[in-house]
Amino acid sequence: MVHVFLPTKERSPIPALVTGTFQSDTSRRNLTLDHDGERGYEGQFNGYLFEEVGTLFAQRVLPFVSASATTPAAFVDALDPSLGQRREWSFTPGDVDHCLFEQVNAAVSPVPFLPSAFGDDSVSIDAVRLPPTSTELPTLGEQFVQLLQTGATVPQALEGLPEATLLAHRKTRALEAYGASRLDTALVPELLADASVNPPLRLTSEEEWEISVPEDAEPCRLLIDPVLEYLVAVRKPLESDDDRAAFDDACRRVPVLPTAVEWDDETAQAIRRANRDGTVFMPPENDIAGGALPDIQFLASELYHGSDPNRAKPLREAALPAEFGSDLRTVWNVKEYQFAQVFDAAISPQLPGPNSPKRTHRRSTSWRPSERSVGWQRSSRPRTTDRPTPRCSISPRGSRSPRSPASVPTVGPDDSVEWQPAHRVYFSSAWQTALGRPEDAHVEELLRAVGDVTDSDRFEPRFLAPPEWFGLDPAESEPPDQEHLAWAAFLQWLGVAEHVRPLPLFAPDAGTRHRYRETGAQPPAAVDDQLAFGARNRVTAGRPPLPRVDRVRVDSLPRTARVPG
Repeated sequence: MVHVFLPTKERSPIPALVTGTFQSDTSRRNLTLDHDGERGYEGQFNGYLFEEVGTLFAQRVLPFVSASATTPAAFVDALDPSLGQRREWSFTPGDVDHCLFEQVNAAVSPVPFLPSAFGDDSVSIDAVRLPPTSTELPTLGEQFVQLLQTGATVPQALEGLPEATLLAHRKTRALEAYGASRLDTALVPELLADASVNPPLRLTSEEEWEISVPEDAEPCRLLIDPVLEYLVAVRKPLESDDDRAAFDDACRRVPVLPTAVEWDDETAQAIRRANRDGTVFMPPENDIAGGALPDIQFLASELYHGSDPNRAKPLREAALPAEFGSDLRTVWNVKEYQFAQVFDAAISPQLPGPNSPKRTHRRSTSWRPSERSVGWQRSSRPRTTDRPTPRCSISPRGSRSPRSPASVPTVGPDDSVEWQPAHRVYFSSAWQTALGRPEDAHVEELLRAVGDVTDSDRFEPRFLAPPEWFGLDPAESEPPDQEHLAWAAFLQWLGVAEHVRPLPLFAPDAGTRHRYRETGAQPPAAVDDQLAFGARNRVTAGRPPLPRVDRVRVDSLPRTARVPG
Protein backbone atom coordinates (compact mmCIF):
# COMPACT_ATOMS: atom_id res chain seq x y z
CA MET A 1 0.00 0.00 0.00
CA VAL A 2 0.99 3.64 -0.50
CA HIS A 3 -0.15 6.12 2.17
CA VAL A 4 -0.06 9.88 2.38
CA PHE A 5 -0.42 9.47 6.13
CA LEU A 6 -3.85 8.07 5.29
CA PRO A 7 -4.54 5.21 2.84
CA THR A 8 -4.83 5.89 -0.88
CA LYS A 9 -6.08 3.82 -3.79
CA GLU A 10 -2.51 3.26 -5.00
CA ARG A 11 -0.99 -0.22 -4.70
CA SER A 12 2.65 -1.01 -4.01
CA PRO A 13 4.33 -3.58 -6.35
CA ILE A 14 6.38 -4.89 -3.42
CA PRO A 15 5.12 -6.27 -0.08
CA ALA A 16 5.76 -3.04 1.82
CA LEU A 17 3.72 -0.18 3.30
CA VAL A 18 5.11 3.04 1.82
CA THR A 19 4.20 6.27 3.67
CA GLY A 20 5.37 9.74 2.68
CA THR A 21 4.43 13.33 1.95
CA PHE A 22 3.40 12.53 -1.62
CA GLN A 23 1.53 15.00 -3.77
CA SER A 24 -2.04 13.86 -4.36
CA ASP A 25 -5.14 15.13 -6.10
CA THR A 26 -7.89 16.92 -4.20
CA SER A 27 -9.53 13.65 -3.18
CA ARG A 28 -6.25 12.57 -1.48
CA ARG A 29 -6.89 9.10 -2.95
CA ASN A 30 -4.61 9.28 -6.02
CA LEU A 31 -1.01 10.43 -6.50
CA THR A 32 -0.06 12.69 -9.39
CA LEU A 33 2.59 11.39 -11.79
CA ASP A 34 3.54 11.94 -15.41
CA HIS A 35 5.94 9.79 -17.46
CA ASP A 36 8.09 11.24 -20.23
CA GLY A 37 9.43 8.86 -22.89
CA GLU A 38 12.91 10.35 -22.68
CA ARG A 39 13.19 11.76 -19.15
CA GLY A 40 11.01 9.29 -17.27
CA TYR A 41 9.92 10.72 -13.93
CA GLU A 42 12.77 13.21 -13.70
CA GLY A 43 11.91 16.59 -12.13
CA GLN A 44 8.73 15.41 -10.43
CA PHE A 45 8.32 15.59 -6.66
CA ASN A 46 6.63 12.20 -6.33
CA GLY A 47 9.24 10.68 -8.63
CA TYR A 48 11.99 11.99 -6.34
CA LEU A 49 10.29 10.54 -3.25
CA PHE A 50 9.99 7.10 -4.89
CA GLU A 51 13.67 7.29 -5.82
CA GLU A 52 14.43 7.83 -2.13
CA VAL A 53 12.28 4.79 -1.31
CA GLY A 54 14.48 2.69 -3.60
CA THR A 55 17.66 4.01 -1.98
CA LEU A 56 16.29 3.34 1.52
CA PHE A 57 15.34 -0.17 0.42
CA ALA A 58 18.88 -0.92 -0.77
CA GLN A 59 20.61 0.65 2.24
CA ARG A 60 18.37 -0.62 5.05
CA VAL A 61 16.36 -3.63 3.93
CA LEU A 62 19.05 -5.63 2.11
CA PRO A 63 21.56 -5.50 5.02
CA PHE A 64 18.78 -6.55 7.38
CA VAL A 65 17.96 -9.56 5.17
CA SER A 66 21.62 -10.60 5.17
CA ALA A 67 21.90 -10.28 8.96
CA SER A 68 18.56 -11.85 9.87
CA ALA A 69 17.20 -15.37 9.54
CA THR A 70 15.49 -14.43 6.27
CA THR A 71 16.85 -16.60 3.49
CA PRO A 72 17.71 -15.06 0.11
CA ALA A 73 15.22 -17.45 -1.50
CA ALA A 74 12.38 -16.23 0.73
CA PHE A 75 13.33 -12.58 0.08
CA VAL A 76 13.30 -13.14 -3.70
CA ASP A 77 9.86 -14.70 -3.35
CA ALA A 78 8.69 -11.56 -1.50
CA LEU A 79 10.00 -9.30 -4.28
CA ASP A 80 8.23 -11.27 -7.01
CA PRO A 81 5.87 -8.86 -8.82
CA SER A 82 3.90 -11.82 -10.22
CA LEU A 83 3.10 -13.11 -6.70
CA GLY A 84 4.58 -16.51 -7.38
CA GLN A 85 3.41 -16.60 -11.02
CA ARG A 86 -0.19 -16.29 -9.85
CA ARG A 87 -0.80 -13.19 -11.96
CA GLU A 88 0.42 -11.58 -15.14
CA TRP A 89 2.15 -8.38 -14.18
CA SER A 90 2.66 -5.40 -16.40
CA PHE A 91 2.99 -1.87 -15.01
CA THR A 92 1.81 1.06 -17.12
CA PRO A 93 4.22 4.01 -17.37
CA GLY A 94 2.77 6.95 -15.42
CA ASP A 95 1.21 4.75 -12.75
CA VAL A 96 2.47 4.67 -9.18
CA ASP A 97 3.27 0.97 -9.21
CA HIS A 98 5.42 1.43 -12.35
CA CYS A 99 7.39 4.31 -10.86
CA LEU A 100 7.95 2.61 -7.50
CA PHE A 101 9.00 -0.68 -9.15
CA GLU A 102 11.45 1.09 -11.47
CA GLN A 103 13.12 2.96 -8.60
CA VAL A 104 13.38 -0.08 -6.31
CA ASN A 105 14.74 -2.17 -9.18
CA ALA A 106 17.37 0.45 -10.07
CA ALA A 107 18.54 0.62 -6.42
CA VAL A 108 18.49 -3.10 -5.60
CA SER A 109 19.75 -4.83 -8.76
CA PRO A 110 23.42 -3.61 -8.55
CA VAL A 111 23.85 -4.63 -4.88
CA PRO A 112 25.64 -7.99 -4.38
CA PHE A 113 23.56 -9.83 -1.79
CA LEU A 114 22.71 -13.17 -3.44
CA PRO A 115 24.96 -16.10 -2.43
CA SER A 116 27.06 -17.50 -5.27
CA ALA A 117 26.98 -21.14 -6.34
CA PHE A 118 30.78 -21.15 -6.07
CA GLY A 119 32.53 -20.05 -2.89
CA ASP A 120 31.48 -17.48 -0.32
CA ASP A 121 31.13 -14.49 -2.66
CA SER A 122 27.84 -12.71 -3.29
CA VAL A 123 26.48 -11.67 -6.65
CA SER A 124 24.14 -8.86 -7.66
CA ILE A 125 20.92 -9.45 -9.54
CA ASP A 126 22.11 -7.59 -12.63
CA ALA A 127 25.19 -9.90 -12.79
CA VAL A 128 23.20 -13.11 -12.38
CA ARG A 129 23.17 -15.62 -15.28
CA LEU A 130 20.24 -17.99 -15.05
CA PRO A 131 20.26 -21.51 -16.54
CA PRO A 132 17.25 -22.96 -18.39
CA THR A 133 14.30 -23.77 -16.12
CA SER A 134 10.77 -24.97 -16.70
CA THR A 135 7.44 -25.05 -14.92
CA GLU A 136 7.10 -28.76 -15.75
CA LEU A 137 10.69 -29.54 -14.62
CA PRO A 138 11.23 -27.35 -11.54
CA THR A 139 14.59 -28.91 -10.54
CA LEU A 140 16.46 -28.15 -13.79
CA GLY A 141 18.27 -25.16 -12.29
CA GLU A 142 19.33 -27.09 -9.22
CA GLN A 143 20.60 -29.97 -11.41
CA PHE A 144 22.72 -27.52 -13.41
CA VAL A 145 24.49 -26.26 -10.28
CA GLN A 146 25.03 -29.79 -8.97
CA LEU A 147 26.67 -30.82 -12.26
CA LEU A 148 28.91 -27.76 -12.34
CA GLN A 149 30.10 -28.40 -8.80
CA THR A 150 31.61 -31.69 -10.02
CA GLY A 151 33.66 -29.87 -12.67
CA ALA A 152 37.29 -28.87 -12.50
CA THR A 153 36.85 -25.18 -13.42
CA VAL A 154 34.20 -22.46 -13.43
CA PRO A 155 33.63 -20.91 -16.89
CA GLN A 156 33.78 -17.14 -16.84
CA ALA A 157 30.22 -16.92 -18.16
CA LEU A 158 28.99 -18.68 -15.00
CA GLU A 159 30.74 -16.64 -12.32
CA GLY A 160 27.39 -14.91 -11.68
CA LEU A 161 25.47 -18.14 -11.08
CA PRO A 162 23.55 -17.98 -7.75
CA GLU A 163 23.19 -20.92 -5.39
CA ALA A 164 20.84 -23.78 -6.24
CA THR A 165 18.05 -22.66 -3.85
CA LEU A 166 17.54 -19.55 -6.00
CA LEU A 167 17.14 -21.49 -9.26
CA ALA A 168 13.65 -22.89 -8.88
CA HIS A 169 11.59 -21.77 -11.86
CA ARG A 170 9.44 -19.23 -9.98
CA LYS A 171 12.44 -17.63 -8.35
CA THR A 172 14.30 -17.31 -11.65
CA ARG A 173 11.29 -15.53 -13.14
CA ALA A 174 11.34 -13.05 -10.22
CA LEU A 175 15.07 -12.47 -10.68
CA GLU A 176 14.48 -11.89 -14.41
CA ALA A 177 11.92 -9.21 -13.52
CA TYR A 178 14.68 -7.35 -11.65
CA GLY A 179 17.25 -7.58 -14.45
CA ALA A 180 18.88 -11.02 -14.28
CA SER A 181 19.74 -12.47 -17.70
CA ARG A 182 19.14 -16.04 -18.86
CA LEU A 183 21.70 -18.23 -20.58
CA ASP A 184 21.05 -19.28 -24.15
CA THR A 185 20.04 -22.94 -23.97
CA ALA A 186 22.39 -23.79 -26.86
CA LEU A 187 25.35 -22.68 -24.67
CA VAL A 188 24.62 -25.18 -21.91
CA PRO A 189 26.45 -28.22 -23.41
CA GLU A 190 29.55 -26.13 -24.15
CA LEU A 191 29.58 -24.67 -20.62
CA LEU A 192 29.40 -28.16 -19.12
CA ALA A 193 32.28 -29.26 -21.33
CA ASP A 194 34.33 -26.13 -20.52
CA ALA A 195 33.88 -26.86 -16.81
CA SER A 196 35.10 -30.47 -17.38
CA VAL A 197 31.92 -31.75 -15.77
CA ASN A 198 32.06 -35.51 -15.22
CA PRO A 199 29.99 -36.61 -12.21
CA PRO A 200 30.01 -40.20 -10.93
CA LEU A 201 27.54 -42.44 -12.69
CA ARG A 202 24.60 -43.58 -10.59
CA LEU A 203 24.06 -47.30 -10.15
CA THR A 204 20.52 -48.65 -10.05
CA SER A 205 19.14 -52.18 -10.08
CA GLU A 206 15.95 -54.20 -10.43
CA GLU A 207 15.67 -54.43 -6.64
CA GLU A 208 15.51 -50.65 -6.27
CA TRP A 209 12.49 -50.50 -8.61
CA GLU A 210 10.87 -53.68 -7.27
CA ILE A 211 11.27 -55.51 -10.56
CA SER A 212 11.13 -59.28 -10.13
CA VAL A 213 14.47 -61.05 -10.39
CA PRO A 214 14.60 -64.60 -11.82
CA GLU A 215 15.55 -67.31 -9.37
CA ASP A 216 19.25 -68.14 -9.11
CA ALA A 217 20.10 -64.91 -11.01
CA GLU A 218 21.85 -61.72 -10.03
CA PRO A 219 19.77 -58.52 -10.22
CA CYS A 220 20.24 -56.61 -13.45
CA ARG A 221 22.18 -53.39 -12.82
CA LEU A 222 22.21 -50.23 -14.90
CA LEU A 223 24.38 -47.11 -14.78
CA ILE A 224 22.71 -43.71 -15.19
CA ASP A 225 24.59 -40.67 -16.48
CA PRO A 226 23.44 -37.41 -14.82
CA VAL A 227 24.82 -35.36 -17.75
CA LEU A 228 22.74 -37.18 -20.36
CA GLU A 229 19.72 -37.14 -18.07
CA TYR A 230 20.04 -33.36 -17.58
CA LEU A 231 20.63 -32.46 -21.24
CA VAL A 232 17.71 -34.57 -22.43
CA ALA A 233 15.50 -32.82 -19.85
CA VAL A 234 16.73 -29.34 -20.92
CA ARG A 235 15.59 -29.99 -24.49
CA LYS A 236 12.05 -31.00 -23.50
CA PRO A 237 10.59 -27.48 -22.98
CA LEU A 238 12.05 -26.06 -26.22
CA GLU A 239 9.22 -25.19 -28.59
CA SER A 240 10.99 -23.69 -31.60
CA ASP A 241 12.47 -25.99 -34.25
CA ASP A 242 15.40 -23.57 -34.57
CA ASP A 243 16.06 -23.71 -30.82
CA ARG A 244 15.97 -27.50 -30.81
CA ALA A 245 18.27 -27.70 -33.84
CA ALA A 246 20.78 -25.29 -32.25
CA PHE A 247 20.75 -27.26 -29.00
CA ASP A 248 21.19 -30.61 -30.79
CA ASP A 249 24.12 -29.23 -32.78
CA ALA A 250 25.77 -27.95 -29.60
CA CYS A 251 25.36 -31.36 -27.90
CA ARG A 252 27.03 -33.09 -30.85
CA ARG A 253 29.94 -30.64 -31.06
CA VAL A 254 31.23 -30.99 -27.50
CA PRO A 255 32.52 -34.11 -25.69
CA VAL A 256 29.61 -34.98 -23.42
CA LEU A 257 28.45 -38.30 -24.92
CA PRO A 258 29.66 -41.30 -22.86
CA THR A 259 31.22 -44.04 -25.00
CA ALA A 260 33.02 -45.98 -22.27
CA VAL A 261 33.03 -46.43 -18.49
CA GLU A 262 36.02 -46.63 -16.18
CA TRP A 263 35.92 -47.76 -12.56
CA ASP A 264 37.87 -46.44 -9.60
CA ASP A 265 37.11 -48.84 -6.75
CA GLU A 266 33.31 -48.67 -6.62
CA THR A 267 32.95 -45.34 -8.45
CA ALA A 268 32.11 -45.36 -12.17
CA GLN A 269 32.84 -42.41 -14.43
CA ALA A 270 32.23 -41.92 -18.14
CA ILE A 271 34.76 -41.38 -20.90
CA ARG A 272 33.12 -38.83 -23.16
CA ARG A 273 33.45 -37.71 -26.76
CA ALA A 274 31.70 -35.56 -29.33
CA ASN A 275 29.61 -36.92 -32.21
CA ARG A 276 29.88 -34.31 -34.94
CA ASP A 277 30.68 -36.96 -37.55
CA GLY A 278 27.79 -39.23 -36.55
CA THR A 279 29.98 -42.27 -35.90
CA VAL A 280 28.54 -43.19 -32.49
CA PHE A 281 26.04 -46.06 -32.54
CA MET A 282 23.70 -47.64 -30.07
CA PRO A 283 25.53 -50.53 -28.42
CA PRO A 284 24.97 -54.05 -29.78
CA GLU A 285 23.82 -56.66 -27.32
CA ASN A 286 26.94 -58.76 -27.93
CA ASP A 287 30.48 -57.49 -27.53
CA ILE A 288 32.39 -56.43 -30.64
CA ALA A 289 35.97 -57.65 -31.02
CA GLY A 290 38.48 -54.91 -30.33
CA GLY A 291 39.61 -53.13 -33.49
CA ALA A 292 36.92 -54.75 -35.65
CA LEU A 293 35.29 -51.37 -36.37
CA PRO A 294 37.99 -48.81 -35.55
CA ASP A 295 36.20 -45.84 -37.12
CA ILE A 296 33.01 -46.03 -35.05
CA GLN A 297 32.20 -46.04 -31.35
CA PHE A 298 29.23 -47.03 -29.27
CA LEU A 299 27.25 -45.50 -26.47
CA ALA A 300 28.57 -47.14 -23.32
CA SER A 301 26.73 -50.46 -23.03
CA GLU A 302 26.56 -50.19 -19.22
CA LEU A 303 24.25 -47.18 -19.68
CA TYR A 304 21.83 -48.96 -22.01
CA HIS A 305 22.06 -52.75 -21.71
CA GLY A 306 23.34 -52.78 -18.14
CA SER A 307 24.61 -56.08 -16.80
CA ASP A 308 22.01 -58.15 -18.73
CA PRO A 309 20.78 -56.99 -22.17
CA ASN A 310 17.84 -59.40 -21.98
CA ARG A 311 16.46 -57.79 -18.82
CA ALA A 312 17.58 -54.19 -19.18
CA LYS A 313 14.50 -52.76 -20.94
CA PRO A 314 12.09 -52.82 -17.95
CA LEU A 315 14.84 -51.34 -15.77
CA ARG A 316 15.50 -48.55 -18.29
CA GLU A 317 11.79 -47.74 -18.47
CA ALA A 318 11.54 -47.55 -14.69
CA ALA A 319 14.74 -45.64 -13.93
CA LEU A 320 14.95 -43.20 -16.86
CA PRO A 321 12.54 -40.50 -18.08
CA ALA A 322 9.92 -41.43 -20.65
CA GLU A 323 11.22 -41.67 -24.23
CA PHE A 324 14.78 -41.24 -22.96
CA GLY A 325 16.27 -43.58 -25.57
CA SER A 326 14.44 -41.89 -28.43
CA ASP A 327 15.49 -38.43 -27.23
CA LEU A 328 19.11 -39.58 -26.89
CA ARG A 329 19.14 -40.83 -30.50
CA THR A 330 17.65 -37.57 -31.73
CA VAL A 331 19.83 -35.14 -29.79
CA TRP A 332 23.18 -36.83 -30.47
CA ASN A 333 22.33 -38.44 -33.80
CA VAL A 334 23.17 -41.85 -32.35
CA LYS A 335 22.38 -44.44 -35.02
CA GLU A 336 21.06 -47.94 -34.69
CA TYR A 337 23.62 -50.70 -35.13
CA GLN A 338 22.39 -51.83 -38.55
CA PHE A 339 24.24 -52.55 -41.76
CA ALA A 340 23.08 -49.53 -43.76
CA GLN A 341 24.04 -47.08 -41.01
CA VAL A 342 27.38 -48.74 -40.27
CA PHE A 343 28.24 -48.85 -43.97
CA ASP A 344 27.43 -45.15 -44.48
CA ALA A 345 29.32 -44.01 -41.37
CA ALA A 346 32.35 -46.29 -41.17
CA ILE A 347 32.87 -48.02 -44.50
CA SER A 348 31.70 -45.73 -47.30
CA PRO A 349 33.95 -42.76 -46.29
CA GLN A 350 36.99 -45.04 -46.59
CA LEU A 351 36.17 -46.25 -50.10
CA PRO A 352 38.24 -44.71 -52.91
CA GLY A 353 36.21 -42.49 -55.16
CA PRO A 354 35.34 -38.89 -55.95
CA ASN A 355 33.36 -38.49 -52.71
CA SER A 356 35.91 -40.07 -50.41
CA PRO A 357 37.65 -37.75 -47.91
CA LYS A 358 40.84 -39.78 -48.52
CA ARG A 359 40.70 -39.65 -52.30
CA THR A 360 43.87 -39.03 -54.27
CA HIS A 361 43.72 -35.77 -56.21
CA ARG A 362 45.00 -36.20 -59.75
CA ARG A 363 45.19 -33.91 -62.69
CA SER A 364 42.33 -34.19 -65.19
CA THR A 365 44.60 -35.37 -67.98
CA SER A 366 45.36 -38.69 -69.58
CA TRP A 367 47.93 -40.81 -67.82
CA ARG A 368 49.35 -42.20 -71.05
CA PRO A 369 49.54 -41.07 -74.67
CA SER A 370 46.04 -41.24 -76.12
CA GLU A 371 45.24 -44.29 -78.22
CA ARG A 372 41.90 -45.74 -79.29
CA SER A 373 42.71 -49.28 -78.34
CA VAL A 374 42.69 -50.69 -74.83
CA GLY A 375 44.69 -53.83 -74.22
CA TRP A 376 47.59 -55.55 -72.61
CA GLN A 377 51.04 -55.76 -74.14
CA ARG A 378 51.39 -59.48 -73.59
CA SER A 379 53.51 -62.08 -75.24
CA SER A 380 53.65 -65.86 -75.19
CA ARG A 381 57.39 -65.56 -74.69
CA PRO A 382 58.85 -65.60 -71.19
CA ARG A 383 58.63 -62.23 -69.50
CA THR A 384 61.53 -59.86 -69.85
CA THR A 385 62.55 -56.85 -67.93
CA ASP A 386 60.59 -54.68 -70.33
CA ARG A 387 57.64 -53.33 -68.46
CA PRO A 388 54.15 -53.63 -69.89
CA THR A 389 52.32 -50.34 -69.92
CA PRO A 390 48.62 -49.66 -69.87
CA ARG A 391 47.42 -48.13 -73.07
CA CYS A 392 44.20 -46.18 -72.99
CA SER A 393 42.58 -42.92 -74.01
CA ILE A 394 40.73 -42.24 -70.79
CA SER A 395 40.33 -39.27 -68.52
CA PRO A 396 39.75 -39.48 -64.76
CA ARG A 397 36.44 -37.68 -65.09
CA GLY A 398 33.50 -38.69 -67.21
CA SER A 399 35.00 -41.99 -68.39
CA ARG A 400 33.12 -45.25 -68.58
CA SER A 401 34.36 -48.77 -68.11
CA PRO A 402 34.67 -50.85 -71.28
CA ARG A 403 31.47 -52.54 -72.43
CA SER A 404 33.18 -55.84 -73.14
CA PRO A 405 34.61 -57.76 -70.16
CA ALA A 406 38.34 -57.21 -69.72
CA SER A 407 40.51 -59.89 -68.12
CA VAL A 408 43.32 -59.15 -65.70
CA PRO A 409 46.00 -61.40 -64.17
CA THR A 410 45.24 -62.84 -60.73
CA VAL A 411 47.16 -65.15 -58.43
CA GLY A 412 45.63 -68.62 -58.27
CA PRO A 413 45.64 -71.05 -55.31
CA ASP A 414 48.96 -72.56 -56.42
CA ASP A 415 50.54 -69.12 -57.04
CA SER A 416 49.98 -69.52 -60.77
CA VAL A 417 48.68 -66.58 -62.76
CA GLU A 418 45.07 -66.92 -63.87
CA TRP A 419 43.17 -64.44 -66.01
CA GLN A 420 39.81 -63.38 -64.57
CA PRO A 421 37.20 -60.75 -65.51
CA ALA A 422 38.28 -57.45 -63.99
CA HIS A 423 34.89 -56.84 -62.37
CA ARG A 424 35.48 -59.90 -60.16
CA VAL A 425 39.01 -58.93 -59.10
CA TYR A 426 40.26 -56.94 -56.09
CA PHE A 427 43.55 -55.16 -55.53
CA SER A 428 45.83 -57.41 -53.52
CA SER A 429 47.58 -56.33 -50.33
CA ALA A 430 50.82 -56.07 -52.31
CA TRP A 431 49.22 -53.51 -54.59
CA GLN A 432 47.61 -51.53 -51.75
CA THR A 433 50.93 -51.43 -49.92
CA ALA A 434 52.63 -50.11 -53.05
CA LEU A 435 49.89 -47.46 -53.33
CA GLY A 436 50.52 -46.32 -49.75
CA ARG A 437 47.19 -47.47 -48.35
CA PRO A 438 47.05 -48.07 -44.56
CA GLU A 439 46.96 -51.69 -43.47
CA ASP A 440 43.46 -51.45 -42.03
CA ALA A 441 42.22 -50.48 -45.52
CA HIS A 442 43.56 -53.64 -47.20
CA VAL A 443 40.63 -55.58 -48.61
CA GLU A 444 42.46 -58.89 -49.19
CA GLU A 445 42.81 -59.76 -45.51
CA LEU A 446 39.11 -59.05 -44.91
CA LEU A 447 37.88 -61.13 -47.85
CA ARG A 448 40.17 -64.05 -47.05
CA ALA A 449 38.86 -64.03 -43.45
CA VAL A 450 35.30 -64.03 -44.76
CA GLY A 451 36.16 -66.88 -47.10
CA ASP A 452 37.44 -68.96 -44.20
CA VAL A 453 33.97 -69.03 -42.59
CA THR A 454 31.84 -69.02 -45.74
CA ASP A 455 30.28 -72.37 -46.64
CA SER A 456 29.53 -71.51 -50.26
CA ASP A 457 31.59 -72.11 -53.38
CA ARG A 458 30.04 -68.99 -54.87
CA PHE A 459 32.28 -66.79 -52.73
CA GLU A 460 35.60 -66.81 -54.54
CA PRO A 461 37.26 -63.41 -54.45
CA ARG A 462 40.20 -63.00 -56.83
CA PHE A 463 43.20 -60.80 -56.17
CA LEU A 464 45.33 -58.92 -58.67
CA ALA A 465 48.81 -60.20 -59.45
CA PRO A 466 51.47 -58.23 -57.53
CA PRO A 467 53.14 -55.17 -59.01
CA GLU A 468 56.24 -57.23 -59.76
CA TRP A 469 54.25 -59.22 -62.35
CA PHE A 470 53.72 -55.95 -64.23
CA GLY A 471 57.41 -55.13 -64.02
CA LEU A 472 56.92 -52.62 -61.22
CA ASP A 473 59.13 -52.67 -58.18
CA PRO A 474 57.66 -51.08 -55.04
CA ALA A 475 61.16 -50.66 -53.66
CA GLU A 476 62.23 -48.32 -56.44
CA SER A 477 60.80 -45.28 -54.63
CA GLU A 478 58.70 -44.32 -51.67
CA PRO A 479 55.04 -45.24 -52.33
CA PRO A 480 52.98 -44.23 -54.06
CA ASP A 481 55.10 -44.18 -57.23
CA GLN A 482 53.54 -42.29 -60.15
CA GLU A 483 53.80 -45.35 -62.37
CA HIS A 484 51.96 -47.42 -59.76
CA LEU A 485 49.25 -44.76 -59.60
CA ALA A 486 48.89 -44.79 -63.38
CA TRP A 487 48.56 -48.57 -63.46
CA ALA A 488 46.11 -48.52 -60.55
CA ALA A 489 43.93 -45.93 -62.30
CA PHE A 490 43.93 -48.00 -65.47
CA LEU A 491 43.05 -51.21 -63.62
CA GLN A 492 40.25 -49.47 -61.72
CA TRP A 493 38.91 -48.23 -65.03
CA LEU A 494 38.83 -51.82 -66.22
CA GLY A 495 36.84 -52.80 -63.14
CA VAL A 496 39.33 -53.96 -60.51
CA ALA A 497 38.10 -52.82 -57.08
CA GLU A 498 40.03 -51.59 -54.07
CA HIS A 499 37.08 -52.14 -51.74
CA VAL A 500 34.15 -54.52 -51.26
CA ARG A 501 31.42 -54.41 -53.88
CA PRO A 502 27.98 -54.39 -52.17
CA LEU A 503 24.96 -55.96 -53.92
CA PRO A 504 21.38 -56.61 -52.69
CA LEU A 505 20.54 -59.89 -51.05
CA PHE A 506 17.98 -60.75 -53.71
CA ALA A 507 17.98 -60.19 -57.47
CA PRO A 508 15.72 -57.27 -58.46
CA ASP A 509 12.20 -58.23 -59.40
CA ALA A 510 9.97 -56.67 -62.03
CA GLY A 511 8.91 -54.00 -59.57
CA THR A 512 12.46 -52.73 -58.93
CA ARG A 513 14.16 -53.15 -62.31
CA HIS A 514 13.25 -49.59 -63.24
CA ARG A 515 16.01 -48.44 -60.84
CA TYR A 516 18.61 -50.11 -63.03
CA ARG A 517 17.12 -48.72 -66.22
CA GLU A 518 17.28 -45.20 -64.78
CA THR A 519 20.92 -45.51 -63.83
CA GLY A 520 22.01 -47.52 -66.86
CA ALA A 521 23.33 -50.27 -64.60
CA GLN A 522 22.73 -53.94 -65.32
CA PRO A 523 20.97 -56.05 -62.65
CA PRO A 524 22.70 -59.27 -61.69
CA ALA A 525 21.48 -62.30 -63.58
CA ALA A 526 21.01 -64.52 -60.57
CA VAL A 527 21.15 -64.59 -56.82
CA ASP A 528 24.21 -66.81 -57.14
CA ASP A 529 26.31 -63.76 -58.00
CA GLN A 530 25.19 -61.68 -55.06
CA LEU A 531 26.06 -61.00 -51.50
CA ALA A 532 24.37 -63.16 -48.87
CA PHE A 533 24.31 -61.24 -45.58
CA GLY A 534 23.73 -62.56 -42.07
CA ALA A 535 20.41 -64.26 -42.91
CA ARG A 536 22.23 -66.74 -45.22
CA ASN A 537 25.14 -67.34 -42.90
CA ARG A 538 25.22 -70.10 -40.31
CA VAL A 539 26.90 -70.09 -36.93
CA THR A 540 29.76 -72.56 -37.07
CA ALA A 541 31.81 -73.88 -34.19
CA GLY A 542 30.30 -71.30 -31.84
CA ARG A 543 31.61 -68.35 -33.88
CA PRO A 544 29.28 -65.51 -34.88
CA PRO A 545 28.73 -65.37 -38.64
CA LEU A 546 30.68 -62.83 -40.68
CA PRO A 547 29.16 -61.00 -43.64
CA ARG A 548 29.79 -62.71 -46.97
CA VAL A 549 31.01 -60.08 -49.34
CA ASP A 550 31.31 -60.06 -53.10
CA ARG A 551 29.58 -57.11 -54.69
CA VAL A 552 26.89 -54.84 -53.29
CA ARG A 553 24.89 -52.08 -54.92
CA VAL A 554 24.71 -49.41 -52.21
CA ASP A 555 21.52 -47.79 -53.53
CA SER A 556 19.67 -51.10 -53.32
CA LEU A 557 20.70 -52.23 -49.84
CA PRO A 558 17.77 -53.34 -47.68
CA ARG A 559 17.52 -50.73 -44.95
CA THR A 560 16.68 -53.33 -42.33
CA ALA A 561 19.73 -55.52 -42.94
CA ARG A 562 21.70 -55.77 -39.71
CA VAL A 563 25.37 -56.23 -39.24
CA PRO A 564 26.00 -59.50 -37.42
CA GLY A 565 27.23 -58.65 -34.00
